[in-house]
Amino acid sequence: MKISSTVLVCLISSVLTLSAQNQNNNSSSLGDCENLIFNTVELSPFEFNERCKTESYPFISNDGQHLFYTNNQSYDWLFYCQKEQSTGKWTVPVPLSIAGFKEPIRSCWLSKEMDELYFVSGSKLYKCVQTEEKSKTKWTDVEEIQIVNTIDNSISGPLSYLSFNSDKSIMYAYVNNREEHSNMCKYVKTGDNTYAFNGSVSVYKREMGMLSMDGLTYYFTDDDFPYVLFCKVRNDVKEEFGATVYKVKEFERHLRVTQLRMAESADKMVMVLSDIFWNRNDIFFMDFQMKDSSTQYGIFDERAFRASFNQGTVMPNTLIQKPTIANPVLKKEVINTKGAEMCKIELGQAFPNPAKNVFYFYYSVSSENYTEEMPVVKVLDNAGRVVYTLQLDDLRGEAKVLLEDVPSGSYMIRIEYKGVSSDQIRITITQ
Repeated sequence: MKISSTVLVCLISSVLTLSAQNQNNNSSSLGDCENLIFNTVELSPFEFNERCKTESYPFISNDGQHLFYTNNQSYDWLFYCQKEQSTGKWTVPVPLSIAGFKEPIRSCWLSKEMDELYFVSGSKLYKCVQTEEKSKTKWTDVEEIQIVNTIDNSISGPLSYLSFNSDKSIMYAYVNNREEHSNMCKYVKTGDNTYAFNGSVSVYKREMGMLSMDGLTYYFTDDDFPYVLFCKVRNDVKEEFGATVYKVKEFERHLRVTQLRMAESADKMVMVLSDIFWNRNDIFFMDFQMKDSSTQYGIFDERAFRASFNQGTVMPNTLIQKPTIANPVLKKEVINTKGAEMCKIELGQAFPNPAKNVFYFYYSVSSENYTEEMPVVKVLDNAGRVVYTLQLDDLRGEAKVLLEDVPSGSYMIRIEYKGVSSDQIRITITQ
């Protein structure tokens, strides 16, 4: 993505965002999405949530270190960030580069080894693989996966929210039929790039569910009980899930929880808190002990639960315009200025660290004014001398630095753009 296309995307995004805000002002008594805050004390917000940008469909790796999600800039696209080992914070999100693919993307799923990426665009399903550099942001060899509707031809292809069992022989996906009745459906692999529709698995209204990595637990949320996480269990992947529903987790009652994923080895959950309007989605995290056994969860008694719910006091709206919490969830921004020029430069931590002579980091640069100038990476030694300079091709992405003929030691990295310098990050070089 070159600077001209980036600026164009930013301009389109601004127009669409303003349009969406105006529509919301006219259609909702809650006000525009810029002023709406999720009021929750139980969950931790994603640092890079942006108002009205629709952070949706997060996918977190099994170890909890890698996050992919859909973000609406001018259209839905996949973004990636990784957790820094030293600080536990997420790096600057950057868009995925998928060779030859330019259509909007709704959601994704990655294999346990994270070398295959499955994603939905429109009502079509695709897969692609990592490039030879094993970059998490660069993917190639896109193939469309054929969907065969052998039972009910009124069911369209997957709309979003994919999940597979470990050998990818079974796929669950969120779909719409012709009457726009959304539900979760099961598909069975019938060929190298073919899945056949095998029926609906939904229990409640607008259910969104996922398979655990071993395929033995089906977790789901729904619109009937939007603040509850449910599951079904089975003893073998060859079995069908029974009718028994278990209550896994009850969140704060005013929340609307959806699009939930689990980092099973890390005992973490990532989810979206949503309002009824599509542009009011944000990503949140929670520590959660994974227990794939029905003995850990109580059987869900719907009648008793509804009776208990009706007796309780529930906040009326998912989003509260004037939050009672001391620290409302807002996007963290660091703005650097020089004179009348204003821009924002964000850097993630370098990896691997220490490194021999090659390392990477994620970055994002934005500016109020259009120019043809490109960001420049500079690496400095402990004396402040510049030992390396690299002009970047894009305003956002993954930077690769190759340091040659420098002694072992600690170095500082910064990005300069139109006379503004970023904060510095550190790398240790071991020759």
